[in-house]
Amino acid sequence: MKEFSSILFIIMLTITLIILKLLNEIDWSWWWILLPLWITLGITLVTLLMLLILVIWNYLLKRIKGIEKKSGQLAHLSFE
Repeated sequence: MKEFSSILFIIMLTITLIILKLLNEIDWSWWWILLPLWITLGITLVTLLMLLILVIWNYLLKRIKGIEKKSGQLAHLSFE
């Protein structure tokens, strides 16, 4: 539930800033007004990238261990 309230806060903040900009109450650049969305998107993309790296790393480690295990079994069989 905490994650939902964080997302809700970011959405409400962005909507509030957009409304203030459209009413000419603030004279900020659109980059600053949309910054909460950009930060959220950036954090999400970095998190997904880290998750993808971990999945690939885990796959490669399992594959290397499988190759080592197979080559070890073949070497063991060849010496018998």
